[in-house]
Amino acid sequence: MQPDENTDKRILIQDCSTKKFLRDGKNWTDSVDEADRFNHSGEAVLKCLKLKLNGVQVLITFGQRGYDLVLPIQDSRESHSADSAG
Repeated sequence: MQPDENTDKRILIQDCSTKKFLRDGKNWTDSVDEADRFNHSGEAVLKCLKLKLNGVQVLITFGQRGYDLVLPIQDSRESHSADSAG
């Protein structure tokens, strides 16, 4: 099966608590259409690192909500402290 070229794939950065999307590399918006779009997920992850964003996720959406992919971005120090707390 070949990929559908008309698929509306978007790779975005989303704030987990507000559900807003990164816009212009510094602001947040409710609109998917105004959000910064990335060519691949690695580019979005690097942007999170560069901006030192916490509490965000990389959202890969294909236009149909049931098929969205979410990559949580967290500070590795937070995950280590949570591991040692258990």
